[in-house]
Amino acid sequence: MSTSMPSPTASASTTALPPLPQLPAFNDYSLCAAPTRKIYTQDDIPAWVESETYHLIETIILRLSVAVDGKTVQDPCHEGQATKTLVDFLQKAESWVDDIPLQTSPQRFGNKAFREWIALLEKSERDLQHSLLTPTQHPIIPELSHHFVTSFGSPARLDYGTGHELSFLAYLLILRLTGTFTEQDEQAMVTRVFTAYLAVVRKLQKVFRLEPAGSKGVWGLDDHQHLVYLWGASQLPHPTVRPSSILAPQAISPLGISYLFLSSILHVNDLKTGPFAEHSPLLHNIASTVPNWTKVSTGLLKMYREEVLKKVPVVQHFWFGGVLGWRKATVNEQGNLVDPFQGPTMESSGDHLEEEDKEAVEQLDSVRERDEGTVAPWALPSLSGSGHNSPVRNNSAAPRSRHTSSTSSSSSSNGTPSHSTTGTPIPPRYSPSNPSPPPQPFVPPALFPLKRRGSLLGMGNGEQSAPATGGGMEGTVAEEGGAAAASSPFGVLGKASLGRS
Repeated sequence: MSTSMPSPTASASTTALPPLPQLPAFNDYSLCAAPTRKIYTQDDIPAWVESETYHLIETIILRLSVAVDGKTVQDPCHEGQATKTLVDFLQKAESWVDDIPLQTSPQRFGNKAFREWIALLEKSERDLQHSLLTPTQHPIIPELSHHFVTSFGSPARLDYGTGHELSFLAYLLILRLTGTFTEQDEQAMVTRVFTAYLAVVRKLQKVFRLEPAGSKGVWGLDDHQHLVYLWGASQLPHPTVRPSSILAPQAISPLGISYLFLSSILHVNDLKTGPFAEHSPLLHNIASTVPNWTKVSTGLLKMYREEVLKKVPVVQHFWFGGVLGWRKATVNEQGNLVDPFQGPTMESSGDHLEEEDKEAVEQLDSVRERDEGTVAPWALPSLSGSGHNSPVRNNSAAPRSRHTSSTSSSSSSNGTPSHSTTGTPIPPRYSPSNPSPPPQPFVPPALFPLKRRGSLLGMGNGEQSAPATGGGMEGTVAEEGGAAAASSPFGVLGKASLGRS
């Protein structure tokens, strides 16, 4: 059972810290297995939240947050051989980008040369894993390699997002559980290893123009990352740098090399054009309304749980093996696992699918994510999970609310939309002669309609806001706070903050 975690920056408080949850040691290599998919639908999320793996992920996030509390990237820390080996490999992998010529053929998004980089990674990473492990630990390599390769983006969809970042966290977690990293290494796991990983994926995003995977556009925190902000906020009990400081990029630029949060703000400003309040309103809202870094860190942890760990479109790509297994957790009052790695295996909505059905689901996911935009919740197939012949279902009607993602939409015979939890069955085999109907495209409300732009941005040019149809003033996502912003721990976007960067 998942328990509430203390604030990641609680060490800055004058109150006594509760003991940190401990990470158990994994040494039963008979449990090792090739990773498989377990999360298919919203029905799998409750089991996922109750799993050992979910608890271990929350624990490592908290421990690493505390490890870097008040520490800069350059601060001295214990650097073991595993840290040096992994950082050297990541720096070498970053240099490969310069050696791969971009493809010049017309491409809708992303550059297919990224697949050459992934091929180089797959060719080289096994030697890396062997160098990090003892011969006794080699049975975990299939699981370890899966998370490592997955953490740099999808070569099929040419995208990168928070799910890939989560895979790298899983990779670090396995190395920590198996003793390759120890408690002494936790600061270096962020300030050395994760920082080197971040340099690689930022270069991949910029050079190969990887599509944001699962981005909520301006409604979300960041197109690609989240953990970097969480750990970056933990670094920042700083005498002069406050959340509002990120609104002055020139002032924070010299500190970007030292603090992950600030380097991320500079990276976003480098990638995007226009006022900061327009292209990153949630970050702008944090800077404008959250008074200190402790509250930022606490809010980002809550947001990570809700917007990453509990979102099917993100965690459906997280696979489970022997170390990070699909096992039910039992947690004691101290927040530690009881009998770790021995919990009972839980059910999944995909358990009764035949291999061909699972391949069909993967194919549908890839087609929809590639052609319709990555990880729109209403664009993903659902499973009934109620029997051996459970069909793969297609949510092909209007998109669902982000707050009711467990309910699929369908249409009645008279065209009136209706909502049900069963969906519209389609044959369980996907083929060109029997394709899944494409989902209806989702068109979000205008962020800054032209008729309101002058008044919202405070241009002072005398432009008058035209009345909306129906006599009133039309609201906008930016004004009201989008779906993600409205449900975030930071509240909705305030009108007064819009357009002032």
